[in-house]
Amino acid sequence: MISVSVRYHNVLRQITGLQQETVPLSEPTLGALLEHLAVAHGPALRTVLFGPEGQVSTHLVVFHNQQLAPRGQGDLPLADGDELMLFPAISGG
Repeated sequence: MISVSVRYHNVLRQITGLQQETVPLSEPTLGALLEHLAVAHGPALRTVLFGPEGQVSTHLVVFHNQQLAPRGQGDLPLADGDELMLFPAISGG
């Protein structure tokens, strides 16, 4: 079992009602973390975290230990004490 710290930004902060939380995980991958968060915080968060086919959304920006993680990489391994920042991708012009 590991624990990771998750920080929420923009609409994710509004959906969860949290700025950050520590999450225990038995499966140490980004996909497992996101699934845990979707179950814990409900369908509104699930629609931001996952695409229609259940894959990690390409519209989700993830920083893993202050480095940009590749988009959609649900199998990204996590370790005890990792810090993740989650942002919904913002477009405009």
